[in-house]
Formats: sequence, C-alpha cells, structure tokens
Amino acid sequence: MFTDVKKGICYVKSGTYEVCYEASESLSKHYSVDSKMEDLLSNPDTRNYLSAMIDVDMLPDIVFDMSLRNVAQVFAGGIGEEQEQILNSVLNRF
Repeated sequence: MFTDVKKGICYVKSGTYEVCYEASESLSKHYSVDSKMEDLLSNPDTRNYLSAMIDVDMLPDIVFDMSLRNVAQVFAGGIGEEQEQILNSVLNRF
C-alpha cells in the first residue's frame, strides 16, 4: 500500500483500504498545576472546578500565560505538597 509515497503523500489505486496506527504523542490533554491558566480556564469542567477556589472571572489577563502553580505562588504564596497532589489528581481526571 505504501509503495508510491511522494513528499509524505501516499498515492493508491481505487479500492478500500484500512490503516491502523498509534499516535506518536498523546492526543488528549492532561491537566496539572503546571498547565497554563488559559488551558485550564478554556475547559468548562476545569474552569468550574477552579471557580470553587478562586474567582476566575476576576483574574487579570496577565495570568493566562502563567501556570496554576505560578499563579498560586504570586497570589497565595504557593501550593503545598499535599495540596499539589490533590490538585493534580483532580485535574488529571478532566
């Protein structure tokens, strides 16, 4: 099937073909305290979860490029080890 490939395009004759492959990297997002706030807040589920702890609508625009860890460091003095484990465990479910 892959006998006529040019510049990454596989040319095949008419017919029915089936190809199975594994992605070279995960296609689903995994969230953690090291995720950017923009990513966390763009997902409705993680946004709702974070809304229970902070007023996400009042965050300044500058935090969107920061990780949750960095936001916590700047605005709350950081994240403790136990709190980090809990947050990572919950965020990883989304």
